[in-house]
Amino acid sequence: MSSTASRPGPPGDRLLQRLRRLPLPARAAVVHVLGQLLCLGVLATLAAARDEDLVGALTVWDGQHFLAIARHGYDVTSGGRVPNSPAFFPGLPGLMALVTQALGIPAVWAGVLLSWVAGVVAALGLVRLGAHLPGLGGRRGLVLVAVFALAPMSVVLLMVYTEALFCALAVWALVLLLERRWLAAGLLSAGAGLVRPTGLAVAGAVVAAALVAWVDDQHSWRSWLAALVAPLGFVGYVAWVGARTGDPLGWFRLQQQGWDTHIDLGAGTARYVLHTLRDAPALLDVVTVATMVAAVVLFVVCVRQRQPWPVLVYSGLILLEVLGSDGIMNSRVRLLIPAFPLLAPVAARLARERLPQLVRLLLAGGLASCWYSAYAVLIYPYAI
Repeated sequence: MSSTASRPGPPGDRLLQRLRRLPLPARAAVVHVLGQLLCLGVLATLAAARDEDLVGALTVWDGQHFLAIARHGYDVTSGGRVPNSPAFFPGLPGLMALVTQALGIPAVWAGVLLSWVAGVVAALGLVRLGAHLPGLGGRRGLVLVAVFALAPMSVVLLMVYTEALFCALAVWALVLLLERRWLAAGLLSAGAGLVRPTGLAVAGAVVAAALVAWVDDQHSWRSWLAALVAPLGFVGYVAWVGARTGDPLGWFRLQQQGWDTHIDLGAGTARYVLHTLRDAPALLDVVTVATMVAAVVLFVVCVRQRQPWPVLVYSGLILLEVLGSDGIMNSRVRLLIPAFPLLAPVAARLARERLPQLVRLLLAGGLASCWYSAYAVLIYPYAI
């Protein structure tokens, strides 16, 4: 026997061999965690270089609102009244309060823990969803997980923000919908509607699927019940805010008063794009415009590739909500993270590469994306 036969391979090869022995869901979890650790490492490095607190970076902007609600409930914080706090949906801060009580940990760590766990759950759903998407069956679905974990602004999946929790609920709702598990899909949709307003996109997919099943004469009482339950999270919370404010449109008015967020059929987006192309005020603005354009192009590609139509309905409604409303344009890259099916054509193309080239491409793109995320959190002076 030659000496090379018994010589252990490079550490990277040994790691890949061990990963291949794991079940597919476990590999998806590992891929997601590794991608997010890269994001965290870049964020921590830049925070240390700027002498800034990493925990503070994980709780900036909206994170402070969620912490205040988890600690004190709506409207009241240690610093006084916050009239716009009902604009934030209760799913994440409510769970943070429960975890804080159950584990006896500070609210900030409850929020970070929830995001980490929800991110892994979303990764498990993505690899399952990949089985229903063109070019991503089996192990290729792991590439979709990697692209999602390393996408621009994916750092918020680590932060006290709603993206991780929402994506976990949304992706599993879509998976169960495609597998005709109506009641579970409806309940997850209702849960997503308690986390953020984009829960309407999940509910829209469920309701549309139920209508098509009725047209095709494949409906059942479960499909109708799912269609009724799916929007209850969003509708119920908006109704609660309306009752509390004495205005049926109270939640929408809070959104407009606090952040000038309102439906304008894309007029604000068009103004922002033209302003950025003319003046290029900051790197983040240029990347934001590029991301919005790429999202539209990728949606067209998804249609041409014939993704399952409930998935297309979901992605299309996310795009309509993000691009068809005015408000803080700097946050558009983050707001597009829940449109994860749009990453499928990118992942399918990368999955055709040989493994060494695939790893190099993911690392190069991931490092650039992670730096951009860290820049947005630590350097860019406006809300993300």
